[in-house]
Amino acid sequence: MDAVMDTLDKHDKKGMFIVLDNCRIHHSQFVTDVITRRGYKPLFMPPYSLFLNPIEECWLKMKKLIRRNPLDERDTLTPHIAKACLQVTVEDCNGWIRHVETYWDRGLEKELCL
Repeated sequence: MDAVMDTLDKHDKKGMFIVLDNCRIHHSQFVTDVITRRGYKPLFMPPYSLFLNPIEECWLKMKKLIRRNPLDERDTLTPHIAKACLQVTVEDCNGWIRHVETYWDRGLEKELCL
């Protein structure tokens, strides 16, 4: 958490929202206090908002790549995961973020009851 906020600090992003999914640890008082104390605002995604979470699209791509080469009885999953990870590109990540941005304003308005 500190490393992320240190990077944000370097780019003068104080006061910005840090978007969190609904993982139980993210809702802890410790996490929200650290974010707030550093000058940021925690913002939780609505439940089941997979379309607002770019990592879900990454997992989808990796699962598709792994399924293309089914395991046999001599295989283990780890090398297949490593190979799939290497096929996730910067362009993929940027595209997934752009996709999320198309939903961002509507999701933020709903969350803040605007």
